Amino acid sequence: MKKVNVLIINLFLSFVIIGITSCSKNEDVNNFELNGKYTHLLEDCDNSNNPEINCTEFIDFNDQGIVNVLIGGGDIIYQTKYNSNESKVALEQSPGLNFNITFTIIDDTTLQRIEDGEIWIKDN
Repeated sequence: MKKVNVLIINLFLSFVIIGITSCSKNEDVNNFELNGKYTHLLEDCDNSNNPEINCTEFIDFNDQGIVNVLIGGGDIIYQTKYNSNESKVALEQSPGLNFNITFTIIDDTTLQRIEDGEIWIKDN
């Protein structure tokens, strides 16, 4: 009977140890590297009559808190500061870039623009 109790206790402890060690931690979105270039293709964009129209928008984050932005089909790259916390990224308004640009961090390669729901994908 003692052997059966010891076996049951050992089996129970084994399951507990396996359960504890196999639990994965929830990934914090702040643990991934935001730095890099994220792009978004403009739908129904036709620049065949005007090659100055860009059908691809991008944001390029660096580790100094600066972002380069090409947005809205234009050909001017704006530079501004950005702030990120928790699951949000907000670009500061600046001359020429005087409208809100904020993102929800979906995962380490995907941002979703809050203002219009567009998905931006990180380049490899």
